[in-house]
Amino acid sequence: MKRIVLGIASVLLAACATTPPKPKTPAEMLLGTWNCETKSSAVAINAKMTYAPEGKASGDISVGSSSNPTMMFAATGKVEGGWKLLENDTKLEQTIANFTITTAKLNDQTIEPAMAQAMIGPSLAGQSSVTTMKMDDKTLTLTDTTGNVTNCTR
Repeated sequence: MKRIVLGIASVLLAACATTPPKPKTPAEMLLGTWNCETKSSAVAINAKMTYAPEGKASGDISVGSSSNPTMMFAATGKVEGGWKLLENDTKLEQTIANFTITTAKLNDQTIEPAMAQAMIGPSLAGQSSVTTMKMDDKTLTLTDTTGNVTNCTR
């Protein structure tokens, strides 16, 4: 009888040890830090974004315009905001709560970050975007409604 009980216990323990882990949900896969790059005809954006639990996001970002050669703008800064998944976890909504400019240039001339902040910061706060999302463990691709693509990697 003891052999039967020990045999059953061994089989149960072996089954538990070989049970594959439960796959991560899209929200769990999104969590962590991503290095992202967006390039369009008008602007290039590079960001190191961290998506935290409970829909919080933050990161370092650099933005450069290229569409108007008489008005070239570049800035770096920090962004804070939020995120949530929509439409059965196929879309990502991101909202900017605060964007703080740390460096800025206009036509290759350094300008005071406070001046750039006063011009741009208020217009960014509260902005949101919804993108179609494709993701695996190491890549995240976000496509907006105009077809601009943001590629992110870990």
